[in-house]
Amino acid sequence: MTRLKPWLIAGLLALSPLSGQAQSVTLSPVQMHQTARAALAAHNPALALALADALLKVSPDQFGILILKSRAERDLGKFSAARKSARRAWKLAKTPNAKFAASLITAQALSSAGSKTRAQIWLRRASDHATTPAQKAQLRRDFNYVRATNPWRVNLGFGMNPSSNVNGGSSKDTITLFGFPFALSDDAKALSGFQAFATADISYRLKETQRSRTSLGFQAYHRETWLSDDAKEAAPTAKGGDFRYTSAALTFKHQHIISNKGTRLDLSARLGRNWYGNAPLSNFAGLGADVHWRLSAGKRLSLRTRFDLQDHQDDETPNTYIGSFGVRYSLPALGHRWTLSGDYQQSFSESLSREYKEFRAGVDVALGKPIAGMDVSMGVQASTRSYDVSRYAADGRHDTSIEANAAITLNTLGHLGFSPVVTLRHRHTNSNVSLYSTNETALGLSLTSNF
Repeated sequence: MTRLKPWLIAGLLALSPLSGQAQSVTLSPVQMHQTARAALAAHNPALALALADALLKVSPDQFGILILKSRAERDLGKFSAARKSARRAWKLAKTPNAKFAASLITAQALSSAGSKTRAQIWLRRASDHATTPAQKAQLRRDFNYVRATNPWRVNLGFGMNPSSNVNGGSSKDTITLFGFPFALSDDAKALSGFQAFATADISYRLKETQRSRTSLGFQAYHRETWLSDDAKEAAPTAKGGDFRYTSAALTFKHQHIISNKGTRLDLSARLGRNWYGNAPLSNFAGLGADVHWRLSAGKRLSLRTRFDLQDHQDDETPNTYIGSFGVRYSLPALGHRWTLSGDYQQSFSESLSREYKEFRAGVDVALGKPIAGMDVSMGVQASTRSYDVSRYAADGRHDTSIEANAAITLNTLGHLGFSPVVTLRHRHTNSNVSLYSTNETALGLSLTSNF
């Protein structure tokens, strides 16, 4: 442990309110600053604040003294004053290190005062000025701490992408029904265009213990579509608004640690509505249960089960009930993280043509090391879906799909703790009912949080 110099000890004794008697000691400004820092380290914020105020009376625009003053005021519970001192320091900050320190001290003052969300915003501002590994590690620790203590959790998402098939239309020009060919309408064929979406996931923690957490929230998704000139020419009566999609739901989630090894049970519920083309599409409700295991050597296993109800707004369409079960197994191998997945889904309805069985399997890999400062992940998924009854084919409908995707996170272009993500996705579906044979290639741009 570093020993305090005699004159530092004298300064502490002379000015400390805990001192038994007053002693006269003369300190230079530099010595006063050092003594104030020592006082903070010795858990004596009152002394540190007194010294800081004395220094600021002589020279009010001292960045380092304002940082020290804000810390002392926060330790004394003077949160409003601590925020004011930190903001004064922010205005004086000129270098990345100074701006990082000012942002961090502002966030700490806000967090101590209970303003957790505002503290997270200031920590994101600090991320723009974190230049060293130590600063980035501290920022991540502070952000995770504030997020864990914040009852509110807000996740916003934005993205955009050109697509060769914005309407989910067929890649064929004709459909064969019971041996006879029929031409597809223009808007039933694949139309190219541009899409943009926004998401919001807001939740409030109702209760938390050492082993459980219960939250109530709201989720929303909105997607706009614009048709390309080629699509407008191919389908003159179609409009981008015909393919607008919106979803909104109330959510409930309960997480519980069910073993000392960290095994976690997640229970969830949701209730909401979908809109398509500006008209109500369906109401929906769902229940889910997930179990997550932490295995040895960085391996993780998850089991997922859900049951959903779709109440279609069209009176002629009966309700659909969907049950699903999935498994995820994640492990480090060959220097990367691999995730293997498998899912089974089955629907039930009074309309037999809406009943299907689906199997999906996939493999994803996140590369262990960045490439030129970019995080890279990719994956491939395959699925089969079978309808025993179809209005278009006597032997039912059978679809086979394969999808490949890649995502590149541009870490060097990050701002406020967010980084842009470029995605490339291609999906091909082959069906015995040509109406449902599709091809889609989409290039996307979105944002992801670095924390």
